[in-house]
Amino acid sequence: MARVAVRYSRRASRFLPSISKNEPFLSSTFSSTPENANPGRPGPPPIRVALTESSGRGVFATRKIETGELLHTAKPILTHPSLSSLHTVCYFCLRKLRTADASQPQSVSYCSQECQQQAQGFHDIEMTADWSAYDNYCRSNGLKYPLLVKRLACMVMSGAAHANLLDILQPASLTPEMISEMEEGFGLLRNAFINSNITGEQMSFLTKQWYIGILARIRINAFRIELAGGYNDLLSSLAASIEAEAAVGNAVYMLPSFYNHDCDPNAHIIWIENSDARLKALRDVHEVMEASLLNSFSSTINPPNKLAIFSEKWDWCLLRRKKCSLAVCQGASSGGNAKKISGFSSAATLMDAGSLVLSPNDQKVKKENNTAVKELVPFVEMHDGIGIVKFLRGKGFFITGGTGFLAKVLIEKILRTAPDVGKIYLLIKAKTKEAAMERLKTEIINTELFKGLRQTYGKSYQAFMLSKLVPVVGNVCDSDLGLGDDIAALIAKEVDVVINSAANTTFHERYDVALDINTKGPCNLMAFAKKCKKLKLFLQVSTAYVNGQRQGRIMEKPFCIGESIIGENSTSETPPGFESLDVENEMKLAMNSKGAYEDNELAQKMKDLGLERARKYGWQDTYVFTKAMGEMVIDDMRGDLPVVIIRPSVIESTCKEPFPGWMEGNRMMDPIVLYYGKGQLTGFLVDPNGVLDVVPADMVVNATLAAIAKHGMAQKPDINVYQITSSVVNPLDFQDLSKLLYEHYNSSPCMDSKGRPINVPSMKLFSSMEDFSDHIWRDATQRSGLTALASSNGKLSQKLETMCRKSVEQAKYLASIYEPYTFYGGRFDNSNTERLMDSMSEEEKKKFGFDVGSLDWKDYITNVHIPGLKRHVLKGRGV
Repeated sequence: MARVAVRYSRRASRFLPSISKNEPFLSSTFSSTPENANPGRPGPPPIRVALTESSGRGVFATRKIETGELLHTAKPILTHPSLSSLHTVCYFCLRKLRTADASQPQSVSYCSQECQQQAQGFHDIEMTADWSAYDNYCRSNGLKYPLLVKRLACMVMSGAAHANLLDILQPASLTPEMISEMEEGFGLLRNAFINSNITGEQMSFLTKQWYIGILARIRINAFRIELAGGYNDLLSSLAASIEAEAAVGNAVYMLPSFYNHDCDPNAHIIWIENSDARLKALRDVHEVMEASLLNSFSSTINPPNKLAIFSEKWDWCLLRRKKCSLAVCQGASSGGNAKKISGFSSAATLMDAGSLVLSPNDQKVKKENNTAVKELVPFVEMHDGIGIVKFLRGKGFFITGGTGFLAKVLIEKILRTAPDVGKIYLLIKAKTKEAAMERLKTEIINTELFKGLRQTYGKSYQAFMLSKLVPVVGNVCDSDLGLGDDIAALIAKEVDVVINSAANTTFHERYDVALDINTKGPCNLMAFAKKCKKLKLFLQVSTAYVNGQRQGRIMEKPFCIGESIIGENSTSETPPGFESLDVENEMKLAMNSKGAYEDNELAQKMKDLGLERARKYGWQDTYVFTKAMGEMVIDDMRGDLPVVIIRPSVIESTCKEPFPGWMEGNRMMDPIVLYYGKGQLTGFLVDPNGVLDVVPADMVVNATLAAIAKHGMAQKPDINVYQITSSVVNPLDFQDLSKLLYEHYNSSPCMDSKGRPINVPSMKLFSSMEDFSDHIWRDATQRSGLTALASSNGKLSQKLETMCRKSVEQAKYLASIYEPYTFYGGRFDNSNTERLMDSMSEEEKKKFGFDVGSLDWKDYITNVHIPGLKRHVLKGRGV
């Protein structure tokens, strides 16, 4: 359900003493009964809209309003049917027609003589013009709101409306590029009127500024009209709603918020048979209780005069425009239980069946001897979702590791879906500001990943990107992040969200190097984050493999300081002389050990030390061990700061956005995939029954943004872990992967240096290093011709043998690094992640989806990932 908006507040209490005063220019009371309602039934509850002492507009109830009670019937001030519904609905009120004639392209119909009379003025104007070019422009670009602008222009010309009818509504923020795109529509609209001999005086209001201003207001104030009625029975109505077949057009209403889709949700809105909106209370509202505090834009309105003009039209604060989820409430015969239908969530609040469904005249549906009516009553639950885009608007971000693979996908998604985001400060390792700016342009702005934004903004692309992205010279390994005082103070003042995406992902890195960035880095960043004045969230990008050598189903739980995998085992399994993990001591050990080795052996000794310490405490390598300790210090230091830990598994190429298959560099499984395709690796060391846990980068980013919005708005002082993984919900086992690779490379082979296709055999899977080594040696000698040359040319034979042995050693080294992952016994639970997804609206799921369970691995591996590898990693070489 949408979040509760009804509440007592300090702001409301300061207003209560004056609520009884008569202030007609500040309030509007609804006590009349709709003209077609039952006279014996109570009218909609009286509501007063007034200004609070210091918090802008407030909406107050003058008596108790019951949950589910009909509040008001609001008529639209502007409507237009969708182009696909022109001949099937009333051209004025959008009621479905019983008969329709689409044989005449310009033919439209009305449901009644009353609708035809009300539409007479603007209809005569519309029928004088040829709208084919304008309609084609809307149809080809998937636009619906320009049709409403056309309707309003005709209404103004006919005298049915004022040109400033929508001025009081809040407009959308438009970029120069959006305005430029709107200019085409304006030109087509104006030409249609000019060609129909409309006089200049009639068109005097129709300027480019008027057109763009109206469209900017309609963009965020129009509702998609989905009719609940017009079907033979309730089951048909329910099915039509689920399939979204009921959408017939769009409409604009004059609402008290002046910003329809940003109010707090207090009421359902349903369209039963036409575009008249029926509003019903979501929950109980007590007398003189603040129903909704509407202060978002109070500073942009001169209260007394403008509010007085429109006070009569204020109805009630509506929900945002979101796709509804549906539940079925059964009547008294079934005890009022809720049922789930087609995956839609059931309602949180259930009411008596008779009070839920309204007839066309706003009366309750009578319970007759009709099973469908008696037992199946659709209850529309407005699922408001998380509000991801709303949260991102105007927010400031501070991101480390911004030039990395995942962070770039994150930045692109933020800028594409929320161009009105605030500044995004990127910590970049560089010697000077100029060098940092050069890295920003070379590694982010000018990369192919951002080509969609480049096309959207055209010549303004560079200016747009530089207005949002701010390169900051620094290093996460430094105690003060290497920031200058001025920029540190600015970031601390402006950022709302800190994201740590910086990491060293080398499995067998030097211990001191890995600790610096993976453990001390989060420590340094958290210390800075706690200085940020308005910080709402700290997010750590980790990895699911911080779970080390845990087995079975691995839950999404945070690490506490000093916790170790070995320490989780029973006492009998704990090695003799085992010591508890002390993160601070590990840092000291690495620092002290650096001085104990000669320069020529330092690097290898520090690598060995990291691996030794990791395995001592139950982790498979230095990378995941130091990342786990990074999580520990974050939890230890966070205090009351909300923290989110994102744990993806193996991140691979994008599945869909910004385009399929984008990636950068060799990810974990990619060397094996490429070597196999080139015929250089015909087998590998894996558990044949094991699973490769893979997730596309764009799904990781979408889950990250959903978590940021959810916990950034809640701001609870806790830590939440999300494992973005596939091994439980959609496992890809190695046997299936090997078959997919074989099928792909046989249908789309790589080419050798002479342009000939490389034929690859089925990939063989080995469960022991000995068997794998034997296979690699046999394969290398056969491919090199070493066996045939052994007796004829000794020198060449010796040279080839050396090359073969080198190849075998490289393959064995690769296999030894991957062995802890290719024989991994854990499966990552993602219950928290699935609950996060369930809290999203249907619209958000389409825009920010991360349902790993829905991935078709064959399609992803063969049609997305490998082609992406060939294009972005091989750069077309050998394709």
